[in-house]
Amino acid sequence: MTSFSSDQPPQADPADVTDPPVEQQPRSTGKRLAALTVIGGMAGFLVWWNFFANRVIEPGDIIWTFQTGGYVNSSPAIGNDGTIYVGSEDRHLYALDGKTGKTKWKYQTGSDVSGSPAIGPDGTIYIGSGDGNVYALDGTTGTPRWTFKAEGEITSSASIARNGTIYIGSLDKKVYALASDSGKKLWDFETGGEVYSSPTIGINGTVYIGSRDSKVYALDGQNGELLWEFATGEFVNSSPAIGSDGTIYLGSADNKVYALDGQTVGIQDQASNHLFSNHRERRNHLHRIVRQENVCPGWTDR
Repeated sequence: MTSFSSDQPPQADPADVTDPPVEQQPRSTGKRLAALTVIGGMAGFLVWWNFFANRVIEPGDIIWTFQTGGYVNSSPAIGNDGTIYVGSEDRHLYALDGKTGKTKWKYQTGSDVSGSPAIGPDGTIYIGSGDGNVYALDGTTGTPRWTFKAEGEITSSASIARNGTIYIGSLDKKVYALASDSGKKLWDFETGGEVYSSPTIGINGTVYIGSRDSKVYALDGQNGELLWEFATGEFVNSSPAIGSDGTIYLGSADNKVYALDGQTVGIQDQASNHLFSNHRERRNHLHRIVRQENVCPGWTDR
Protein backbone atom coordinates (compact mmCIF):
# COMPACT_ATOMS: atom_id res chain seq x y z
CA MET A 1 0.00 0.00 0.00
CA THR A 2 1.37 3.34 -1.03
CA SER A 3 1.07 6.35 1.22
CA PHE A 4 1.09 10.05 0.21
CA SER A 5 1.96 13.06 2.24
CA SER A 6 -0.92 15.31 3.11
CA ASP A 7 0.41 18.30 1.18
CA GLN A 8 0.85 16.42 -2.19
CA PRO A 9 -2.27 15.57 -4.17
CA PRO A 10 -2.50 12.02 -5.40
CA GLN A 11 -1.61 11.32 -9.08
CA ALA A 12 -4.43 10.05 -11.24
CA ASP A 13 -4.24 6.58 -12.71
CA PRO A 14 -3.95 6.72 -16.49
CA ALA A 15 -6.93 4.39 -16.75
CA ASP A 16 -9.09 6.97 -15.01
CA VAL A 17 -8.26 9.81 -17.44
CA THR A 18 -11.05 10.59 -19.93
CA ASP A 19 -10.57 12.54 -23.20
CA PRO A 20 -12.28 15.88 -23.45
CA PRO A 21 -15.42 15.92 -25.62
CA VAL A 22 -14.64 16.30 -29.36
CA GLU A 23 -16.67 18.74 -31.43
CA GLN A 24 -18.34 16.82 -34.31
CA GLN A 25 -17.52 18.16 -37.83
CA PRO A 26 -20.06 17.93 -40.70
CA ARG A 27 -19.58 14.95 -43.07
CA SER A 28 -18.33 16.60 -46.26
CA THR A 29 -15.95 13.94 -47.60
CA GLY A 30 -18.31 12.85 -50.43
CA LYS A 31 -18.91 16.41 -51.59
CA ARG A 32 -15.20 17.12 -51.57
CA LEU A 33 -14.49 14.05 -53.67
CA ALA A 34 -17.20 15.03 -56.15
CA ALA A 35 -15.81 18.53 -56.42
CA LEU A 36 -12.29 17.23 -56.90
CA THR A 37 -13.53 14.85 -59.60
CA VAL A 38 -15.22 17.68 -61.48
CA ILE A 39 -12.19 19.93 -61.15
CA GLY A 40 -9.89 17.12 -62.27
CA GLY A 41 -12.11 16.33 -65.24
CA MET A 42 -12.20 19.97 -66.30
CA ALA A 43 -8.44 20.21 -65.94
CA GLY A 44 -7.98 17.10 -68.04
CA PHE A 45 -10.33 18.45 -70.69
CA LEU A 46 -8.46 21.76 -70.79
CA VAL A 47 -5.17 19.93 -71.17
CA TRP A 48 -6.65 17.81 -73.99
CA TRP A 49 -8.20 20.85 -75.68
CA ASN A 50 -5.00 22.86 -75.39
CA PHE A 51 -3.02 20.00 -76.91
CA PHE A 52 -5.28 19.37 -79.88
CA ALA A 53 -6.31 22.98 -80.47
CA ASN A 54 -2.77 24.28 -80.52
CA ARG A 55 -0.83 21.30 -81.83
CA VAL A 56 0.96 21.56 -85.12
CA ILE A 57 -0.23 18.91 -87.56
CA GLU A 58 2.68 17.16 -89.17
CA PRO A 59 2.60 15.45 -92.58
CA GLY A 60 0.95 12.06 -92.22
CA ASP A 61 -0.90 12.96 -89.00
CA ILE A 62 -4.52 11.84 -88.70
CA ILE A 63 -6.90 14.79 -88.93
CA TRP A 64 -10.02 12.66 -88.58
CA THR A 65 -11.40 9.21 -89.33
CA PHE A 66 -14.92 8.10 -90.19
CA GLN A 67 -16.13 4.58 -89.49
CA THR A 68 -18.39 2.96 -92.10
CA GLY A 69 -20.08 -0.39 -91.73
CA GLY A 70 -17.95 -2.20 -94.33
CA TYR A 71 -14.73 -2.10 -96.28
CA VAL A 72 -14.14 0.91 -98.53
CA ASN A 73 -13.00 0.23 -102.11
CA SER A 74 -14.53 3.44 -103.41
CA SER A 75 -12.21 6.37 -104.05
CA PRO A 76 -13.49 9.64 -102.54
CA ALA A 77 -14.69 12.49 -104.73
CA ILE A 78 -14.46 16.08 -103.47
CA GLY A 79 -17.19 18.67 -104.07
CA ASN A 80 -16.58 22.36 -104.66
CA ASP A 81 -17.51 23.10 -101.04
CA GLY A 82 -15.07 20.50 -99.70
CA THR A 83 -17.67 17.78 -99.11
CA ILE A 84 -16.25 14.26 -99.39
CA TYR A 85 -18.37 11.68 -101.19
CA VAL A 86 -17.44 8.01 -100.81
CA GLY A 87 -19.11 4.62 -101.03
CA SER A 88 -18.83 1.56 -98.79
CA GLU A 89 -19.50 -2.16 -98.80
CA ASP A 90 -22.20 -1.40 -96.22
CA ARG A 91 -24.40 -0.29 -99.18
CA HIS A 92 -24.19 3.42 -98.42
CA LEU A 93 -22.90 6.48 -100.17
CA TYR A 94 -21.67 8.99 -97.59
CA ALA A 95 -21.35 12.76 -97.76
CA LEU A 96 -18.85 13.93 -95.13
CA ASP A 97 -17.63 17.31 -93.98
CA GLY A 98 -14.10 17.52 -95.32
CA LYS A 99 -12.79 19.39 -92.28
CA THR A 100 -14.38 17.38 -89.48
CA GLY A 101 -15.45 14.06 -90.99
CA LYS A 102 -18.98 14.51 -89.69
CA THR A 103 -21.81 13.00 -91.73
CA LYS A 104 -23.79 15.48 -93.80
CA TRP A 105 -26.01 12.77 -95.22
CA LYS A 106 -25.92 9.15 -96.32
CA TYR A 107 -27.90 7.24 -98.92
CA GLN A 108 -28.54 3.51 -98.81
CA THR A 109 -28.52 1.51 -102.04
CA GLY A 110 -29.47 -2.12 -102.46
CA SER A 111 -25.94 -3.51 -102.40
CA ASP A 112 -22.28 -2.60 -101.96
CA VAL A 113 -20.96 0.64 -103.43
CA SER A 114 -17.42 -0.07 -104.65
CA GLY A 115 -17.24 2.41 -107.52
CA SER A 116 -16.25 6.03 -107.08
CA PRO A 117 -18.74 8.91 -107.28
CA ALA A 118 -18.73 11.34 -110.19
CA ILE A 119 -19.79 14.94 -109.55
CA GLY A 120 -21.69 16.89 -112.19
CA PRO A 121 -21.30 20.65 -112.83
CA ASP A 122 -24.48 21.30 -110.82
CA GLY A 123 -23.26 19.21 -107.89
CA THR A 124 -25.28 16.09 -108.73
CA ILE A 125 -23.60 12.87 -107.56
CA TYR A 126 -23.61 9.88 -109.93
CA ILE A 127 -22.80 6.47 -108.47
CA GLY A 128 -23.31 2.82 -109.39
CA SER A 129 -24.14 -0.02 -107.00
CA GLY A 130 -23.94 -3.78 -106.86
CA ASP A 131 -27.73 -3.77 -107.05
CA GLY A 132 -27.38 -2.87 -110.75
CA ASN A 133 -28.62 0.69 -110.39
CA VAL A 134 -27.03 3.97 -111.34
CA TYR A 135 -28.12 6.70 -108.91
CA ALA A 136 -28.22 10.45 -109.44
CA LEU A 137 -28.36 12.17 -106.04
CA ASP A 138 -28.60 15.79 -104.95
CA GLY A 139 -25.13 16.65 -103.67
CA THR A 140 -26.45 18.85 -100.85
CA THR A 141 -29.25 16.67 -99.46
CA GLY A 142 -28.73 13.18 -100.90
CA THR A 143 -32.24 13.23 -102.36
CA PRO A 144 -32.54 10.89 -105.39
CA ARG A 145 -33.13 12.62 -108.73
CA TRP A 146 -33.32 9.49 -110.84
CA THR A 147 -32.17 5.87 -111.05
CA PHE A 148 -31.31 3.68 -114.02
CA LYS A 149 -31.44 -0.10 -113.86
CA ALA A 150 -28.76 -2.04 -115.74
CA GLU A 151 -28.90 -5.79 -116.34
CA GLY A 152 -26.00 -6.61 -114.03
CA GLU A 153 -24.02 -5.42 -111.03
CA ILE A 154 -22.10 -2.17 -111.30
CA THR A 155 -18.61 -1.77 -109.87
CA SER A 156 -17.48 0.67 -112.55
CA SER A 157 -17.22 4.38 -111.78
CA ALA A 158 -19.17 6.84 -113.88
CA SER A 159 -17.55 9.39 -116.19
CA ILE A 160 -19.19 12.62 -117.33
CA ALA A 161 -18.72 14.12 -120.79
CA ARG A 162 -18.68 17.85 -121.50
CA ASN A 163 -22.22 17.62 -122.87
CA GLY A 164 -23.35 15.98 -119.61
CA THR A 165 -23.63 12.41 -120.87
CA ILE A 166 -22.94 9.79 -118.18
CA TYR A 167 -20.89 6.74 -119.19
CA ILE A 168 -20.59 3.65 -117.00
CA GLY A 169 -19.84 -0.07 -117.33
CA SER A 170 -21.67 -3.08 -115.90
CA LEU A 171 -21.09 -6.76 -115.22
CA ASP A 172 -23.80 -7.43 -117.82
CA LYS A 173 -20.92 -6.88 -120.33
CA LYS A 174 -22.28 -3.52 -121.46
CA VAL A 175 -21.18 0.09 -121.51
CA TYR A 176 -24.05 2.55 -121.02
CA ALA A 177 -24.53 6.16 -122.04
CA LEU A 178 -27.19 7.97 -119.99
CA ALA A 179 -28.75 11.44 -120.10
CA SER A 180 -27.62 13.34 -117.00
CA ASP A 181 -30.95 15.13 -116.46
CA SER A 182 -33.24 12.10 -116.64
CA GLY A 183 -31.22 8.87 -116.61
CA LYS A 184 -32.64 7.94 -120.02
CA LYS A 185 -30.49 5.43 -121.88
CA LEU A 186 -28.96 7.02 -124.96
CA TRP A 187 -27.14 3.89 -126.13
CA ASP A 188 -25.35 0.79 -124.93
CA PHE A 189 -22.48 -1.23 -126.32
CA GLU A 190 -22.00 -4.90 -125.51
CA THR A 191 -18.46 -6.21 -125.04
CA GLY A 192 -17.49 -9.86 -124.77
CA GLY A 193 -17.01 -9.86 -121.01
CA GLU A 194 -17.93 -8.23 -117.72
CA VAL A 195 -16.95 -4.57 -117.46
CA TYR A 196 -15.18 -3.69 -114.22
CA SER A 197 -13.21 -0.93 -115.92
CA SER A 198 -14.32 2.70 -115.71
CA PRO A 199 -14.69 4.78 -118.88
CA THR A 200 -12.22 7.47 -119.85
CA ILE A 201 -13.28 10.24 -122.22
CA GLY A 202 -10.98 11.76 -124.81
CA ILE A 203 -10.92 15.38 -125.90
CA ASN A 204 -12.89 14.50 -129.04
CA GLY A 205 -15.52 12.64 -127.00
CA THR A 206 -14.22 9.12 -127.67
CA VAL A 207 -14.94 6.72 -124.81
CA TYR A 208 -12.17 4.26 -123.88
CA ILE A 209 -12.89 1.27 -121.66
CA GLY A 210 -11.56 -2.21 -120.87
CA SER A 211 -13.41 -5.51 -120.51
CA ARG A 212 -12.97 -8.98 -119.08
CA ASP A 213 -12.87 -10.24 -122.69
CA SER A 214 -9.23 -8.99 -122.68
CA LYS A 215 -9.97 -6.07 -124.98
CA VAL A 216 -9.82 -2.30 -124.86
CA TYR A 217 -12.56 -0.49 -126.77
CA ALA A 218 -12.73 2.96 -128.32
CA LEU A 219 -16.36 4.00 -128.77
CA ASP A 220 -17.97 7.00 -130.39
CA GLY A 221 -19.39 8.98 -127.47
CA GLN A 222 -22.36 10.19 -129.49
CA ASN A 223 -23.77 6.89 -130.69
CA GLY A 224 -21.71 4.09 -129.14
CA GLU A 225 -20.31 2.82 -132.44
CA LEU A 226 -17.06 0.89 -132.27
CA LEU A 227 -14.12 2.95 -133.53
CA TRP A 228 -11.42 0.39 -132.75
CA GLU A 229 -10.52 -2.36 -130.35
CA PHE A 230 -7.24 -3.82 -129.09
CA ALA A 231 -6.82 -7.30 -127.62
CA THR A 232 -4.39 -7.76 -124.73
CA GLY A 233 -3.25 -11.14 -123.42
CA GLU A 234 -5.69 -11.26 -120.50
CA PHE A 235 -8.71 -9.54 -118.95
CA VAL A 236 -8.67 -5.76 -118.53
CA ASN A 237 -10.08 -4.38 -115.28
CA SER A 238 -7.80 -1.37 -115.47
CA SER A 239 -9.28 2.00 -116.38
CA PRO A 240 -7.48 3.77 -119.24
CA ALA A 241 -5.55 7.00 -118.73
CA ILE A 242 -5.01 9.52 -121.53
CA GLY A 243 -1.77 11.40 -122.05
CA SER A 244 -1.55 14.99 -123.29
CA ASP A 245 -0.63 13.68 -126.75
CA GLY A 246 -3.66 11.37 -126.85
CA THR A 247 -1.78 8.18 -125.95
CA ILE A 248 -3.92 5.64 -124.07
CA TYR A 249 -2.26 3.89 -121.12
CA LEU A 250 -3.73 0.86 -119.36
CA GLY A 251 -2.83 -2.33 -117.56
CA SER A 252 -3.87 -5.90 -118.20
CA ALA A 253 -3.95 -9.18 -116.25
CA ASP A 254 -1.26 -10.41 -118.67
CA ASN A 255 1.17 -8.47 -116.44
CA LYS A 256 1.73 -5.77 -119.04
CA VAL A 257 1.15 -2.03 -119.26
CA TYR A 258 0.14 -0.86 -122.73
CA ALA A 259 0.54 2.47 -124.48
CA LEU A 260 -1.83 2.76 -127.46
CA ASP A 261 -2.29 5.44 -130.09
CA GLY A 262 -5.65 6.89 -129.12
CA GLN A 263 -5.83 9.82 -131.53
CA THR A 264 -6.09 7.77 -134.71
CA VAL A 265 -9.55 6.35 -135.26
CA GLY A 266 -8.59 2.90 -136.50
CA ILE A 267 -8.50 -0.84 -135.95
CA GLN A 268 -5.37 -2.33 -134.40
CA ASP A 269 -4.02 -5.23 -136.43
CA GLN A 270 -1.76 -7.20 -134.08
CA ALA A 271 -0.27 -9.38 -136.84
CA SER A 272 1.33 -6.41 -138.60
CA ASN A 273 1.30 -3.93 -135.69
CA HIS A 274 -0.23 -1.37 -138.01
CA LEU A 275 -3.13 0.97 -137.35
CA PHE A 276 -5.70 1.30 -140.13
CA SER A 277 -8.32 3.97 -140.67
CA ASN A 278 -11.06 1.53 -141.66
CA HIS A 279 -11.83 -2.11 -142.50
CA ARG A 280 -11.26 -1.61 -146.23
CA GLU A 281 -7.70 -0.37 -145.72
CA ARG A 282 -7.05 -3.29 -143.40
CA ARG A 283 -8.45 -5.81 -145.89
CA ASN A 284 -6.40 -4.37 -148.77
CA HIS A 285 -3.27 -4.51 -146.64
CA LEU A 286 -3.84 -8.16 -145.79
CA HIS A 287 -4.55 -8.99 -149.44
CA ARG A 288 -1.19 -7.47 -150.34
CA ILE A 289 0.46 -9.68 -147.73
CA VAL A 290 -1.21 -12.74 -149.21
CA ARG A 291 -0.10 -11.83 -152.75
CA GLN A 292 3.45 -10.91 -151.78
CA GLU A 293 4.24 -13.58 -149.22
CA ASN A 294 1.55 -16.17 -149.91
CA VAL A 295 0.83 -16.08 -146.17
CA CYS A 296 -2.62 -15.48 -144.73
CA PRO A 297 -2.51 -14.31 -141.09
CA GLY A 298 -5.37 -15.31 -138.87
CA TRP A 299 -7.89 -12.48 -138.53
CA THR A 300 -11.60 -11.92 -138.48
CA ASP A 301 -13.16 -9.05 -140.36
CA ARG A 302 -16.30 -7.94 -138.52
